[in-house]
Amino acid sequence: AGGIAGGSSIFVMNPTDVVKTQMQAAADSKTMGGVTRQVWQQEGLKGFWRGAQPNIARCFIGNACEIGCYDQFKTTITAKGWVSDGPLAHFAASGGAGVVSALFSTPVDVVKTRLMNAAGGNKDAIQYKGVIDCFINMPRKEGIGSLYKGFWPLAVRKVAWTVVFFLVNEQALKVIRGSYS
Repeated sequence: AGGIAGGSSIFVMNPTDVVKTQMQAAADSKTMGGVTRQVWQQEGLKGFWRGAQPNIARCFIGNACEIGCYDQFKTTITAKGWVSDGPLAHFAASGGAGVVSALFSTPVDVVKTRLMNAAGGNKDAIQYKGVIDCFINMPRKEGIGSLYKGFWPLAVRKVAWTVVFFLVNEQALKVIRGSYS
């Protein structure tokens, strides 16, 4: 459910990600209007969904890892008696879920960024034929580590996000239900 919700919402918002990615990757100062016009003139409406496939996959994978791993880690931690069901268990489980999410979603995040940066015929970007071409040629030309560019900042963001989200979520559930379980 988390994967479907995340994938659906990111599909709708993909055009904003295309514009943001090109603005951030530009060596010069590009405006939102300038990037939007360039993408529209070069590729039309479909240009705003450049990179949508890996973007949806990244969001689906990330959300599924976060939600699925969190539940599994929390169950394991508490069932083995390492800690009781409470903030410490929630902190540990959510931190682990964030790391797993980063490990599995970083490669598709990098591919998404490469494809979005190329939208509208961006002359500063490497042009790929699509998702598969990018997944094959990036490691071939730049090494396998190229699929993990930006891993550490992404991992820090995902761990921080999952810890805050699940700690707040569990506390809210405790208030509503009267207990964690």
